[in-house]
Order: sequence, then C-alpha cells, then structure tokens
Amino acid sequence: MTQQGNEITFEPLRGRLFGLAYRMLGSRAEAEDVVQDTYLRWHQANQQNIDNAEAWLVTAATRRAID
Repeated sequence: MTQQGNEITFEPLRGRLFGLAYRMLGSRAEAEDVVQDTYLRWHQANQQNIDNAEAWLVTAATRRAID
C-alpha cells in the first residue's frame, strides 16, 4: 500500500481514534499523542496482513491509551 493509501485509510478514522483516546484518558494532549503513535505504528505495520484496517487502528489506539 502506498503512502497515500495509508493516509486515505487513516484520516477518516482520526476523529474516532481521538475521541476514543480522549474518553479513556481525559486529556487532549495525551489523546493526540495516542493518535500520533497509532499513526506511526500504522505506517510501520505490514498492512497486507491486516484484514480490517479500522479494527486494527481502533485496537492499536485502545492498547496505546491503556499503556
């Protein structure tokens, strides 16, 4: 998947990931950090092995917020 393909998949979900992290953490700055970290992990992942990008991103953001 190309860089542009990555962003097309990620960008529509950015608000959802932020809202999820914000509700878990209660801090805008920490939620933004979670979204940024999730974005970086998404670009490093082997996306050809990911069947459901949305589920992967939500899970990654949730796990990062818990950590």
